Amino acid sequence: MIQAHVKTQNPSQLFHCSLTSSIRSSHKSNHSLFSRIALLSNQQQWLLFTAETPRPEASQLRKHNVCCERVIHMKPSQVCSEAEIVKRAILSRNASAIVASNNISQFEQAQLVKLATQYQCEVFFVSSEQDRIH
Repeated sequence: MIQAHVKTQNPSQLFHCSLTSSIRSSHKSNHSLFSRIALLSNQQQWLLFTAETPRPEASQLRKHNVCCERVIHMKPSQVCSEAEIVKRAILSRNASAIVASNNISQFEQAQLVKLATQYQCEVFFVSSEQDRIH
């Protein structure tokens, strides 16, 4: 199980969620995260997962009615930091949501959340301390 801390458009909101490769997980907070991502997946934009984040299984996404065709797990950048990648993704206006690791500093997280709000995007920060989901 991978613990997640999720910040939405409103920086004062902090959700504690779990991403897990097991479909049997039924944490209420896990449901809240995936419910929000499912809603955002109905937009004609991408759901981006940075390379530093765990990738949930397609079966897990489908269980929560996430449109899997709009999910992209990005490759690691050899040039840009994760924060810079998130910023560029927000500015491109091609994503309704971006899932990034919480390795990004608290200050940068707050800045990215603020920027995302201005561009009608949501940013979620998840723990990357444990093994990735395969």
